[in-house]
Amino acid sequence: MANDEHESLTEEAARVIREEHERMKLLLKSVQETRDLESLLPKLVELRTLLAEHFEHEEAPDGLASAMEEPRFAPQAAQLFDEHQLFLEMLDDLMVQARSCLDARLRVLRGVTELARQLHEHEGKENALMLDLADTDLGGRG
Repeated sequence: MANDEHESLTEEAARVIREEHERMKLLLKSVQETRDLESLLPKLVELRTLLAEHFEHEEAPDGLASAMEEPRFAPQAAQLFDEHQLFLEMLDDLMVQARSCLDARLRVLRGVTELARQLHEHEGKENALMLDLADTDLGGRG
Protein backbone atom coordinates (compact mmCIF):
# COMPACT_ATOMS: atom_id res chain seq x y z
CA MET A 1 0.00 0.00 0.00
CA ALA A 2 2.57 2.59 1.02
CA ASN A 3 6.08 3.24 -0.08
CA ASP A 4 9.06 4.48 1.93
CA GLU A 5 8.40 8.16 1.06
CA HIS A 6 5.48 8.50 3.49
CA GLU A 7 4.12 6.92 6.60
CA SER A 8 1.64 4.12 6.27
CA LEU A 9 -1.05 2.83 8.55
CA THR A 10 0.81 1.37 11.50
CA GLU A 11 -0.31 -1.69 13.41
CA GLU A 12 -0.61 0.41 16.57
CA ALA A 13 -2.74 3.04 14.83
CA ALA A 14 -4.95 0.33 13.35
CA ARG A 15 -5.38 -1.27 16.79
CA VAL A 16 -6.33 2.07 18.37
CA ILE A 17 -8.80 2.82 15.58
CA ARG A 18 -10.42 -0.63 15.91
CA GLU A 19 -10.73 -0.21 19.70
CA GLU A 20 -12.28 3.21 19.24
CA HIS A 21 -14.73 1.76 16.73
CA GLU A 22 -15.83 -0.74 19.37
CA ARG A 23 -16.20 1.95 22.05
CA MET A 24 -18.08 4.14 19.59
CA LYS A 25 -20.41 1.29 18.62
CA LEU A 26 -21.30 0.61 22.27
CA LEU A 27 -21.79 4.29 23.07
CA LEU A 28 -23.86 4.85 19.95
CA LYS A 29 -26.11 1.91 20.92
CA SER A 30 -26.58 3.46 24.35
CA VAL A 31 -27.35 6.84 22.77
CA GLN A 32 -29.93 5.26 20.46
CA GLU A 33 -31.64 3.48 23.36
CA THR A 34 -31.82 6.55 25.58
CA ARG A 35 -35.19 8.28 25.52
CA ASP A 36 -34.71 10.76 28.39
CA LEU A 37 -33.07 14.01 27.26
CA GLU A 38 -31.45 14.56 30.64
CA SER A 39 -29.68 11.23 30.26
CA LEU A 40 -29.09 11.65 26.53
CA LEU A 41 -27.25 14.97 26.61
CA PRO A 42 -24.20 13.76 28.57
CA LYS A 43 -23.99 10.74 26.28
CA LEU A 44 -24.01 13.00 23.23
CA VAL A 45 -21.22 15.07 24.77
CA GLU A 46 -19.26 11.88 25.47
CA LEU A 47 -19.85 10.64 21.92
CA ARG A 48 -18.71 13.95 20.45
CA THR A 49 -15.52 13.87 22.52
CA LEU A 50 -14.84 10.29 21.51
CA LEU A 51 -15.49 11.00 17.83
CA ALA A 52 -13.27 14.09 17.78
CA GLU A 53 -10.37 12.09 19.24
CA HIS A 54 -11.12 9.13 16.99
CA PHE A 55 -11.21 11.27 13.85
CA GLU A 56 -7.87 12.81 14.83
CA HIS A 57 -6.39 9.33 15.07
CA GLU A 58 -7.84 8.32 11.72
CA GLU A 59 -6.63 11.50 10.03
CA ALA A 60 -3.12 11.23 11.52
CA PRO A 61 -0.22 10.45 9.16
CA ASP A 62 0.13 6.95 10.64
CA GLY A 63 -3.64 6.39 10.44
CA LEU A 64 -5.99 6.38 7.49
CA ALA A 65 -4.46 9.62 6.20
CA SER A 66 -1.75 7.44 4.72
CA ALA A 67 -4.36 6.50 2.11
CA MET A 68 -4.13 10.06 0.77
CA GLU A 69 -0.71 9.15 -0.63
CA GLU A 70 -2.21 6.39 -2.74
CA PRO A 71 -4.02 7.78 -5.82
CA ARG A 72 -6.58 4.98 -5.88
CA PHE A 73 -7.52 5.51 -2.19
CA ALA A 74 -7.16 9.30 -1.92
CA PRO A 75 -10.68 10.25 -3.14
CA GLN A 76 -12.34 7.79 -0.78
CA ALA A 77 -10.20 8.92 2.17
CA ALA A 78 -10.91 12.59 1.38
CA GLN A 79 -14.65 11.91 1.32
CA LEU A 80 -14.48 10.04 4.62
CA PHE A 81 -12.52 12.87 6.24
CA ASP A 82 -15.08 15.40 4.99
CA GLU A 83 -17.79 13.27 6.59
CA HIS A 84 -15.94 13.46 9.91
CA GLN A 85 -16.63 17.19 10.09
CA LEU A 86 -20.27 16.63 9.15
CA PHE A 87 -20.72 14.13 11.96
CA LEU A 88 -19.24 16.53 14.49
CA GLU A 89 -21.52 19.28 13.23
CA MET A 90 -24.53 16.95 13.47
CA LEU A 91 -23.65 16.14 17.06
CA ASP A 92 -23.16 19.82 17.89
CA ASP A 93 -26.60 20.50 16.42
CA LEU A 94 -28.20 17.66 18.38
CA MET A 95 -26.63 18.88 21.62
CA VAL A 96 -27.95 22.41 21.02
CA GLN A 97 -31.41 21.00 20.31
CA ALA A 98 -31.32 18.78 23.42
CA ARG A 99 -30.23 21.71 25.61
CA SER A 100 -32.98 23.84 24.09
CA CYS A 101 -35.57 21.16 24.82
CA LEU A 102 -34.32 20.81 28.39
CA ASP A 103 -34.48 24.58 28.83
CA ALA A 104 -38.00 24.61 27.40
CA ARG A 105 -38.95 21.75 29.71
CA LEU A 106 -37.69 23.71 32.71
CA ARG A 107 -39.64 26.79 31.57
CA VAL A 108 -42.79 24.68 31.22
CA LEU A 109 -42.30 23.11 34.65
CA ARG A 110 -41.73 26.54 36.22
CA GLY A 111 -44.83 27.77 34.40
CA VAL A 112 -46.88 24.88 35.78
CA THR A 113 -45.63 25.65 39.28
CA GLU A 114 -46.52 29.33 38.88
CA LEU A 115 -49.94 28.45 37.45
CA ALA A 116 -50.64 26.16 40.40
CA ARG A 117 -49.52 28.86 42.86
CA GLN A 118 -51.71 31.51 41.23
CA LEU A 119 -54.72 29.19 40.98
CA HIS A 120 -54.32 28.23 44.63
CA GLU A 121 -54.20 31.91 45.55
CA HIS A 122 -57.23 32.59 43.34
CA GLU A 123 -59.23 29.77 44.92
CA GLY A 124 -58.34 31.11 48.34
CA LYS A 125 -59.74 34.51 47.36
CA GLU A 126 -62.93 32.87 46.02
CA ASN A 127 -63.32 30.87 49.22
CA ALA A 128 -62.85 34.03 51.28
CA LEU A 129 -65.48 35.81 49.16
CA MET A 130 -67.92 32.91 49.55
CA LEU A 131 -67.43 32.98 53.33
CA ASP A 132 -68.01 36.74 53.38
CA LEU A 133 -71.15 36.32 51.25
CA ALA A 134 -72.41 33.53 53.45
CA ASP A 135 -71.84 35.59 56.58
CA THR A 136 -73.52 38.62 54.96
CA ASP A 137 -76.45 36.60 53.62
CA LEU A 138 -76.95 34.68 56.82
CA GLY A 139 -76.33 37.73 58.97
CA GLY A 140 -78.56 39.97 56.86
CA ARG A 141 -81.50 37.55 56.89
CA GLY A 142 -81.34 36.58 60.48
